[in-house]
Amino acid sequence: MAQQHMAKVLVVGSVNGHLSEFFAKVKNLDAKYGPFAILLVTGNLFACDSDDGSEEVSSLLKNEISIPVMTYVVVGDKRLPQRVSERASARSGEICNNMVILSGQGILQTSEGVKIAYLSGRYISQVLAERQG
Repeated sequence: MAQQHMAKVLVVGSVNGHLSEFFAKVKNLDAKYGPFAILLVTGNLFACDSDDGSEEVSSLLKNEISIPVMTYVVVGDKRLPQRVSERASARSGEICNNMVILSGQGILQTSEGVKIAYLSGRYISQVLAERQG
């Protein structure tokens, strides 16, 4: 029987900003325990939704922050900064090299063969009831 290749996935919670530091740590983890096929961020990537003027957001959007592993971000309970949200909307979720925002809900199959079902944002029962009703 042929042996199947199992993809390694690194999953983290909220990053809350400090992206350069965070991705440097990811690079170290990838070197030590990887290689990881993908990184899945399951919370707030940015410190707050008003990061529009931050240098870190600008650096990310200009591909100046090295992202060592293909990264998928499930949006947490904070909204994305407007510039990031606009970029993601215009580019099918891709905001920079090696990073895709998974907003809303859906199923994604990565090029590595990993299938991700996601539901992003914050659960608010009243909003859900209004949409269903």
